[in-house]
Amino acid sequence: YQYEKKLLLLLQWQRSGGFWVLKSPHHLAHLQNFISVFPATKVVWMHRQLEQCVPSFLSMLYYSRSMFTKNVDQELIKAHWLPKLKNMLRAGQAFDALHSDKVLDIYFSVFMQLEKSVLREVMMFLKEGRKKSGTTESADQKNFRSRHRYTMQDWGLDADSIRNDFDF
Repeated sequence: YQYEKKLLLLLQWQRSGGFWVLKSPHHLAHLQNFISVFPATKVVWMHRQLEQCVPSFLSMLYYSRSMFTKNVDQELIKAHWLPKLKNMLRAGQAFDALHSDKVLDIYFSVFMQLEKSVLREVMMFLKEGRKKSGTTESADQKNFRSRHRYTMQDWGLDADSIRNDFDF
């Protein structure tokens, strides 16, 4: 992360912004190291049901790899990434337990229905460090329909196997 900080400083040397948004699930596994380099870090953690996020994550990896090769082995992706994903989530939970003041929990289902309200809450947290106890507005609701299609079954998974693998 020291090198990443140098790169970010280089990118903003002529025109700095208010803050950086670094979006990657991989950061979850290293948040303790991350805050040692970026002490003002605030984490916005989008929560989804494991039964939704695990096949979504695996599918993202599959499509990312398919851009560079014709033969993508789903079983290899699953075997490599399921344990890694479990470790990332556990590390994120451990960080949250130690630094709850730096973490804002957002639930995907709420975000998809109350997008503007949740974004206001996120900005309040990022700018002022304040959290409110949940999104209360109910205007601006919409139905979410993703074009990205995937199922647990695409990966030889079911809800029970995911819950058992992650045993959270």
